[in-house]
Formats: sequence, structure tokens, C-alpha cells
Amino acid sequence: MDLWKSVSRCLPASLVFKIALRRCRRAEEQLHKTAPPNTRAAESSGAIYEYMRESLDLFQERRSLISNNYRRMADVLNVPMPDFEDEKMWERIENDYTGRTSRTLTVAGELATIAIIREAQKHRREVRAFWLTWFTSLGGILIGIISVWKK
Repeated sequence: MDLWKSVSRCLPASLVFKIALRRCRRAEEQLHKTAPPNTRAAESSGAIYEYMRESLDLFQERRSLISNNYRRMADVLNVPMPDFEDEKMWERIENDYTGRTSRTLTVAGELATIAIIREAQKHRREVRAFWLTWFTSLGGILIGIISVWKK
């Protein structure tokens, strides 16, 4: 079993996402550094084809990571994701080289999901603040009663 898989099970999901996204971005940077020149020789040798295939694989992986992270956050907050059938919110990324297809959020879908998530987080914060205010005021009342009672 891979060491990363066993360690990542013990880490928070947000940290695992950040590490995976950082790995993906580093791989994209390394790939761009080793890009073949745009010449006939590179095209006939298949270097450009291989570069494009790897670039598309990394793009698809990064978009999937981001979409899965938003899906995880929405699940934690028990809020719905945008409609899966809405073409403005979701896009199908097809990799012709590997035959792999995935559905990821578009930019509009990400913005809508972020708005939904932030609204749910704001609501939770307000509920916690309400109850915290009540408990601290009750604590103040009890302290006042005890201090007066002893006199």
C-alpha cells in the first residue's frame, strides 16, 4: 500500500486537497518547463502529442480536484450543489488521448457553489453567536446572583 494513501486517511480533507492541488500545480509547472519546441521534428517524433496529452491529463485532474473539494464542502454543510444537468454550471471534460471523461464545475458553477457555501457558513456562524451570547449572559446573571446572595 502506498504510504501517502495511508497517511492521507488520517489528515483533514482540506489539507489533503491542498497537498494534492499543490502537487498537480507543480507537475504542470515542470511540464511547462520541459515543453518541446513547436517544430516539425518535434511533431513528427510525437513529443508535442505527448506534451499535449500530459497537459490535458493534468488540467483534467486539477479541475476534478477543485470540483470534488467544493462537493465535499457542500456535503459537510448539507447544502445542495448546482443542478448537475445545467450546462452553465457543469462542463464535461473529455480526454481524447486516454478516453477518460469527467464532469467538473464551470467558472459560473464554482461561483454559485461558493456563494451557497458561504451563505451556509454565515448561517452557522450566526447561530453559534446567538447561543454563545445567551450562555455568556446566563453566566453573568448567575455570577451576579451568587455575589449578591453571599452578602
